[in-house]
Amino acid sequence: MSLTCQDVAFLLTEYQENAIPWDDRLWIKMHLSRCPRCRSLAADLAALPELIRSVQPCETDLAPLADRALAGALQRLGHPKCQEPTPVPEALQDRLAAGGDLPLRILSLVHQTMFNGSFPRQEPYLPREVLSLLPPPELWKWTPTGRARRALLAVDPNEGQRLSILHASPRCQIPAHTHHGTESLLVLEGQMEDLGRCLGNGQWIHLEQGSSHAPYIFEEGCWCLIRDEGTVQYTEPLAWLRSMASGLTH
Repeated sequence: MSLTCQDVAFLLTEYQENAIPWDDRLWIKMHLSRCPRCRSLAADLAALPELIRSVQPCETDLAPLADRALAGALQRLGHPKCQEPTPVPEALQDRLAAGGDLPLRILSLVHQTMFNGSFPRQEPYLPREVLSLLPPPELWKWTPTGRARRALLAVDPNEGQRLSILHASPRCQIPAHTHHGTESLLVLEGQMEDLGRCLGNGQWIHLEQGSSHAPYIFEEGCWCLIRDEGTVQYTEPLAWLRSMASGLTH
């Protein structure tokens, strides 16, 4: 089982009043531990009773005001706004300046072309100069991972870093997992939530070894280009089965 931010928002009141089963409370607690935005909403709701008590008695019914405030919070959760496109993560700049590995150089080239007017607006959202460095798309071997699919595009011959493309379906929750190696992800098309941030076209995220996350894909689906190394360990029940099926562990 996995919960989205909107699922948690609808259940927060019952969660704080201990009015839901213990297993649902556990899932919500796990979500709150890794989602700053939902923790902030939970803190606001927890402070609401004291705030109401501090207001001087008046004839105004506060219930509609509270309902509108909660509806506004839910609307913001359901329609996140991504920030402007981000530069190459600082952790990768020195490596790129030194020549970088092949997957990282390709990732950087794609990032550059996204802002010069030549970036394609159709699948698989890779520019012509990048596709010329890769096997033809019709030869890509897609591996399903739940409601997402992933294809390995290139491997650095010297150090073994991998370049993959990921296509995730709308409202797809990627299972929580830990990276035993670094991962750099560039969003090509669509929006996703990861580590409390909304990521859109042209945005990077870099994870160091030992990092854990569980990205959530919004309504339009998402295409991502990923450079990673090492293995992945899923942290949910029956994770070993998912790891074997996905082909991400080595």
